[in-house]
Amino acid sequence: LYIQEGARATVIMDALPDRELEGTVSEISSTASSQQGVVSYPISVRLVVPQGVELREGLSATASIIIREELNVLLVPLQTLYGTFEQPLVRVWSNGRAEDRAVTLGNSDDFWVVVREGLVEGDQVVMEAQTTTTGGFGGGAGGAFRGLTGGFGGRGGGGQGQR
Repeated sequence: LYIQEGARATVIMDALPDRELEGTVSEISSTASSQQGVVSYPISVRLVVPQGVELREGLSATASIIIREELNVLLVPLQTLYGTFEQPLVRVWSNGRAEDRAVTLGNSDDFWVVVREGLVEGDQVVMEAQTTTTGGFGGGAGGAFRGLTGGFGGRGGGGQGQR
């Protein structure tokens, strides 16, 4: 199971459209329920209610549970990877040309992947453009550059990237 008791959560409520409440997973049911072939396990989230806010019973809410978070890591889009699963590569723009560079990867979501080794902040990763061209990676229309920066707060669940 990816979700564990004590995991951080953010909660949005229609009754408080301008606020995001913090909470933690306080209970995960061990008994599954099934509806139209979809199996689910009820989860309880204990909210931290700010002073001056009163919540009435029966209000609906949407919780995003953070299942994984990494800070200050380098990220590249998944589309920049090629090579094999065992030996992933990226193309880096260096000295006026694109060169292949082996990388060691970490966690990923549906768009980004953490690069543990092989790149440093400031490297420019070459990514193929969506349009078809006759040129290759020469820095022309066939390639695009993406500079690397740190500060990833990846989140899991909820459907917002890693959130």
